[in-house]
Amino acid sequence: MEIAPDDEMIDILNTTQPKDDFGPDLQSDVAVAVKRLFTNKPSKEKIDLIKVDNKLPANCKELAVPKVNHEIWSMLPPRAKQIDYSNQVIQQQLGTASVILSRTAESIFNAGNKIEKSTRDALLKQSLDSLSIIGNIMQDLSLKRKQDIRPYLSKEASAICSSSQSSEYLFGDNMTEQLKSAKATANVLKASVTRPSSFKGQRSMPYKPRNESTLTQGRSLNWQGPPLHRRGGMMNRWNRGKRSTHQNFGQLGRNYQ
Repeated sequence: MEIAPDDEMIDILNTTQPKDDFGPDLQSDVAVAVKRLFTNKPSKEKIDLIKVDNKLPANCKELAVPKVNHEIWSMLPPRAKQIDYSNQVIQQQLGTASVILSRTAESIFNAGNKIEKSTRDALLKQSLDSLSIIGNIMQDLSLKRKQDIRPYLSKEASAICSSSQSSEYLFGDNMTEQLKSAKATANVLKASVTRPSSFKGQRSMPYKPRNESTLTQGRSLNWQGPPLHRRGGMMNRWNRGKRSTHQNFGQLGRNYQ
């Protein structure tokens, strides 16, 4: 037997998985047309025709798809170019939608007294709100494109991939200056975690050795002591002025037999 949940349980569920917050219904004919557009993928020919009828305004180039800077594009492998091209296709369609909404906003603005002021203001606000959402998506896609390209850049150059803002070019118009700044920042960070160069190659030696035996500590057991010419005793005095070779010492041993 299924137990009906109480109101408190429903509230907890809705807190973690909130219901959709619906607005007023669209006019039925408009709703049918909109649902058809969102459930049936238009043909490429249809999309191309829409693009031709809604070309980019010359004084609003920010709606265009940012191009990858030539310095980077020419060095990317084919796989990276293919990934970026796929993202560009999405941005191109969003850009076309932005042009259409911009033209709509322009028509509403120029309508003047032909449309009631309250209606005109509402339509203009709706158009601008739509453009705001699309602009946000465009910037997110630009950031995604940079992140997809980032693995193919050097560690210093990858710092220019953190910003979602772009201009005509994906990495901005002053990429050279950005690279200089990124390199300078990387050098500062590297210096902060690296030991000073004056200590490079030096080993810590807190105590100065006092005698020869101190220097022998830690050596191999096969070490035969200090050089022969530094040893004391009769053999050194006997061989003074002669070559200290194994042959001389062998002859010296035979003389004592």
